[in-house]
Amino acid sequence: MDLALEIVTQEGHDALTMQRIATGLDCGIATVYRLFPSRDALVAELLHQALDTLHGSWLLGLSHLDDYLAKAAVAGADAALARALGAAWFWVVAEDTYGPEIDLARRLFIDRDIVVPDDQAALVVPASLRLLNEGRQRIDDAVEAGALEPGNGVERAIVLIASITGVVLTAKFSRWDASLFDARALAARATQDAFRAWGAPPEAIEAAFAIVDGLDHTRGLAPRVG
Repeated sequence: MDLALEIVTQEGHDALTMQRIATGLDCGIATVYRLFPSRDALVAELLHQALDTLHGSWLLGLSHLDDYLAKAAVAGADAALARALGAAWFWVVAEDTYGPEIDLARRLFIDRDIVVPDDQAALVVPASLRLLNEGRQRIDDAVEAGALEPGNGVERAIVLIASITGVVLTAKFSRWDASLFDARALAARATQDAFRAWGAPPEAIEAAFAIVDGLDHTRGLAPRVG
C-alpha cells in the first residue's frame, strides 16, 4: 500500500499497475493478485486508507482546537465559527503531515481518471462521506450558534473543498510568480470569502482564522496519528 501511494502521488494514477507493484516489490504478479483481485480493488483500498487516515488526523486536530478554545475562554458563536473554519483549513495544512494522502483525496475530487467502480464503492464512498460530513457538521453547528446564516451545509462543505482544492493546485505556477500564486494565501482568501458570503462578520472571521492558523503553528490542526 505504501508503494501504491508513492506511485500514484509521484507518477500519476495511470502509472499504478499490478505489474508495477510486483516489480517494485520484487515479487511475482500472482502474489499481488492474491492480495487484490484487481487494480480497481487496489485503488479502492488505497483511497479508503488515505481517507481514514485524514479523518483520524482531523479528529485529533479538532480535539486540539477544542482544548485551545476552552483555555482561551472562546465559546458560543465564536467557537463554532473557529471549528467551521478549522474544518476547511484542514484541507490546506494536512499537506504538511499527510502530503500523499491529501493529494490522493484531492485527486478523487478532480481527476476524471480516478473512477471508483460500483463494486468497490462500498469501501470508498462511506469513507469519503464521513470526512465530508465533518465539514458539514461544523458548518451546521456554526449556523445553529448564529455565526452563519442558514444554508445547505452539505453544499457549502462541497463548495469549500472544491474551492480550496482548485486554489491549492495553482501552486505549480509559483515558480514563475511566487507572490501571485501563493497557494496558502489564496486558499485563506477563498475560505474567508466563503464564510463572509455565508453571513459571518469580517471581524469574527479574522479572529477565528487567527485562532485556527495559530493552532496550526503550535499543536497542529492536522497532526500525525498512530
